Amino acid sequence: MRLLLRAAAVLATTAALTAVPSLTSPAHAGQVGVVVSIKGAGKVTVKSGSIEDGPTVCDWTSEVDERAVNTCERMRNEEPLVATTWLRPEAAPGNWEVGNWSGCDLIEMEGDVPLCGLQSGAFSSVEKTPRISFNDTHVPEMTSVEVRSVPDVDRTFRFDFAADEGALECAFDSTVIWTPCSSGFQQAFGEGNHAFYVRATDPSGQSSAVSGYPFTAVDTQLIATPPALTNSTAATFGLTSTIASSYLCQLDDQTPYVCLSQRVGNHTAAGLGEGTHRMRVWGRHLGWSDQVPATHTWTVDTTAPQTTLTGGEVSGGVMRSTFTSEAGASFRCRVTGPGRDDAWAACTSPVTYSGLTAEGTYTFEVAASDAAGNFDVTPAGWSWLSTPDPEDPLDPGPGPHPQPLPTPAASAPETGPVTGPGKVRAGRKATYRLASPTPGAVLACQVRRKGAAPVATAWRACSPTFVLKTRQMKPGRYILYVRAGVGTQWDATPSTKSIVVRRSR
Repeated sequence: MRLLLRAAAVLATTAALTAVPSLTSPAHAGQVGVVVSIKGAGKVTVKSGSIEDGPTVCDWTSEVDERAVNTCERMRNEEPLVATTWLRPEAAPGNWEVGNWSGCDLIEMEGDVPLCGLQSGAFSSVEKTPRISFNDTHVPEMTSVEVRSVPDVDRTFRFDFAADEGALECAFDSTVIWTPCSSGFQQAFGEGNHAFYVRATDPSGQSSAVSGYPFTAVDTQLIATPPALTNSTAATFGLTSTIASSYLCQLDDQTPYVCLSQRVGNHTAAGLGEGTHRMRVWGRHLGWSDQVPATHTWTVDTTAPQTTLTGGEVSGGVMRSTFTSEAGASFRCRVTGPGRDDAWAACTSPVTYSGLTAEGTYTFEVAASDAAGNFDVTPAGWSWLSTPDPEDPLDPGPGPHPQPLPTPAASAPETGPVTGPGKVRAGRKATYRLASPTPGAVLACQVRRKGAAPVATAWRACSPTFVLKTRQMKPGRYILYVRAGVGTQWDATPSTKSIVVRRSR
């Protein structure tokens, strides 16, 4: 076919010359100047034609963008009559294929390859600018995409992905703004549902298909917790989150368990033992979980404190007591007795009560409370007898005087013997020694005429060494009664000492 076209062209030229014999032949034969343009990646080779100058190959197989157009140096073909040049395209290796020619005079197929023919007129010179397109046939594909939460880092995720070719770009959520990215990057997000997008774009501008990869950032909050120190064996927690649909709880080191199946609600852990406890809570939604649980630590203390009375004294209707308990404890005190029925009131050691002058028995009580709210239900305390007679023959002597401690004795205390003079003149004083073999016991005394029984309301605190005043005592025979006491228990068989008060001289 190509030979027939060439022969036809020669015959046409010869006929024209024969018809016009006076035409002067040009100084040169026919020639074609060719500037080849290549779009995409490939090369063009001169298949036939006498190239007097310029390249015979236009090679742009190194191009990577099918949109780019590159031009080669001008080549020139000269023939005696009609110049004809045939160009053969060849696509770059890989995903490139030969496209279409433009600017050709003739097109001839060589197998499945289109050849471009460029031709001059007889004894004429022309310039040709043919262009061949090479097409990139492969669109990039994402070969893997994975979204994972980063352990122990709140609301942070890692993104891993790969493509078979092209530059990678990423975007998030509904406002898709593509930015360059690389696999393995991490990013934090606000609580809620999110979507990750990634695409690969090759140099020809072709992008892979885009799909959204959903993930959820969960942030758990505790809106109610037990106090840091409590005596309750049950603990209630208020759980909330913007997005969570259920919660996983872990008490201490036990196995985690589903503790709530709604966005907001309470969970109670019961049957707690004494000691420090920890509750960890993870919000969950659509298979995603809070990477950093909400955590609360508290201590359960159900043991009541013990109150210890450390001292007490009474003088002139004024009582002073000291007491102690565990560190951080607070106290409540009260006094009951003749004309006195105090309510429990806050107090600190030492505490003083006055106006306790009515005749009868007074009782002081104190109970400790610890920081957890436990109250001592067995208060410590002591009792004493009061008499309004300023001339009472019993003189307790110099204070302070130890008083009964709050711990009850296993059995009634015992009173030791009374030693001292058996006779004393009226108006003088006599000193007596008292004792008790019971540890912690205190003593109470009263003096009655011989033959008169002790009066229950007339007992008065006395020290192991006391002075008997006889100024207001009439001559006669008297009995000194002494009994030991611990707490609220007293010796039912007091010790006695017979005393004769003689007339003054």
